[in-house]
Amino acid sequence: MPETRVAIITGGASGIGLATAIALGKRNDGWEIHALDYNPAAAKAVEDVNGGIFHQVDVTDYAALGTVFRDIFRRHRRLDFVYANAGIAEIPDEFFETSPAAPTSDEPPALPPNTRRCIDICLTAATTTAYLAQHYFRLSPASTRGNRALVFTASCGGIYACHSSPVYAAAKHAVVGLMRSLDTHMWRRDGIRSNAVLPGTVRTNLLTSTLWKQFPDDYFTPVSSIVEAVLIFVDGKDPKRKPDLAVMRGQAIECSGKDLFYRDQHPFADESMRIIMSATDTGE
Repeated sequence: MPETRVAIITGGASGIGLATAIALGKRNDGWEIHALDYNPAAAKAVEDVNGGIFHQVDVTDYAALGTVFRDIFRRHRRLDFVYANAGIAEIPDEFFETSPAAPTSDEPPALPPNTRRCIDICLTAATTTAYLAQHYFRLSPASTRGNRALVFTASCGGIYACHSSPVYAAAKHAVVGLMRSLDTHMWRRDGIRSNAVLPGTVRTNLLTSTLWKQFPDDYFTPVSSIVEAVLIFVDGKDPKRKPDLAVMRGQAIECSGKDLFYRDQHPFADESMRIIMSATDTGE
């Protein structure tokens, strides 16, 4: 019987998170898959997954999220894969349309109601999920070093402008930067492989059916493409596209249609910038 391996997926009861859980479960190789989600009505979908266990939690509540991580860890005293996937969409054009187009008062307008929550879920929760993952990876058996997988869901809006959703795009750009900045220390200190998927337009419950109509049908990316990228990061190898890559870490895979593209960090402007930014690596 295969050794139990433990996975935590935030936003794991629907969309990309649930599809990833289902794919892991179908492998029948020992995965215990903990799907964290805010919606308790989604529990049944997780319970139907091979090895799936549902946890109702608000990922923006750090204390509650930490308690769930702790309780999951105590089951087998190990953690193998954490997928920081929870996210919400920004209401299109809310940033521009909530404030009056022709203001009549010099009083500051109220912040658009969705703005802070978009940042809290898409960025802050990704950061706290990574922080908790680091802690419980460190408590896991030494034999898991090198195979500890931390994956983030960013977005194509994390590398391109997203004109109607600037706050969402800002949060997803930040997630890509978070992953790349965590990578070196996490790998060197704890054998954690940090990577990110950048989905194109995927038809999930992130938007309403009305809002999805703004996108051409031919341009949607199947959820299976994102799951393929996530599992590449879990397995730590991609013989088809990266046969010579020694360690699968610090990578960002853009998913467009059925194709996957590795997206590198911007090249340094000059040697001085390379030296300055390299100096932020403080070593051990």
